[in-house]
Amino acid sequence: MGFGKAFALSLVAFIGLNFGLVIIIEAIGGTIGEFFTNLADMGNLSTALFGPIATYPGIVATAMLTMLLTDAVPFDLEILLGLIFYIVAPLLASILAGRLGENRAQCFGAWFLVAMVSMGGYLTLTLIVGVTADLLMITIAGVILSGVINGFFYGCFALLVARSEFY
Repeated sequence: MGFGKAFALSLVAFIGLNFGLVIIIEAIGGTIGEFFTNLADMGNLSTALFGPIATYPGIVATAMLTMLLTDAVPFDLEILLGLIFYIVAPLLASILAGRLGENRAQCFGAWFLVAMVSMGGYLTLTLIVGVTADLLMITIAGVILSGVINGFFYGCFALLVARSEFY
């Protein structure tokens, strides 16, 4: 029961956090009306539900540090919050999976499965919208690689907060 509970609740938390944080970003940017008008567009829906899973954690951290420490990119609160939220949603969901799993394997596996299901959802919604033939294989390979990297990266956080096992 621990694996199923950890998987289901962390998947719901991941999707819910993503959607809620996207709404906050759109409200801060003043484009919440446009967001809900264009929500039927599958590209917006895939980003709103599964956005962080299609982005490497290192790219997010690099972009955030570049914005904060250099003048190469002008400071924008909306972009900075977007980058922070791309780290917060998977981090909190993986910590939740780590706390709900019965052992370390279940904790890591539950988060990794959340990452793979999210990756599949993102790819499905993105391919429904339609990707040009030139970018099809690059998009598929990039999202799969990003999903696996996010699964392993945030799975380590699930392992860190997992209950101790004594043998």
